[in-house]
Amino acid sequence: MPDYRYYLWRPYAVRDSSSENYVQMGELTLMANGAAVTSASPWYNWNGTNTGNSTSNSNTNSTNHGDEGPSHLTDGNVAWKWLDDRGGGGAGVWRDYGQTVYVDQISWYTGNDATWRDPTSWEIFGSNDNSTWTSLWSSSDSVTTTRSALAGTWPLSGTKRRPGNFVQFF
Repeated sequence: MPDYRYYLWRPYAVRDSSSENYVQMGELTLMANGAAVTSASPWYNWNGTNTGNSTSNSNTNSTNHGDEGPSHLTDGNVAWKWLDDRGGGGAGVWRDYGQTVYVDQISWYTGNDATWRDPTSWEIFGSNDNSTWTSLWSSSDSVTTTRSALAGTWPLSGTKRRPGNFVQFF
């Protein structure tokens, strides 16, 4: 799989959008060889198009409630969350790593409340020009209803891992 400079995560559906179509997540981590890939750049709210993402128009809290913006996706505290009122199909977050980086897994944690806001269908993309996006993985897994818990770890290529913890015997 090629390395990318920009990564975009988009939810397409939440567990139950009948009462409100919000989406939330406690932490979002991209990994390489089992370790987190870090960046000086934070996650930003996606502006709703596949082009023109910029820090000036994508990191406002206009789609977030109070202090529930994308900075909570990497704050190391799963009790805090990112909440976006655009919900499945309209929300998303993106990150600029400043250079191309290798990523082979994604993991995320459920939010601290409201199980109906959990993403149930999502996709991760990579780009080197912040304009043309390549799909790296899509998922429609059921995730745990436990709050502030690991929803799962998914590989971006190869055989799909199941959400949650498991032991592999050789």
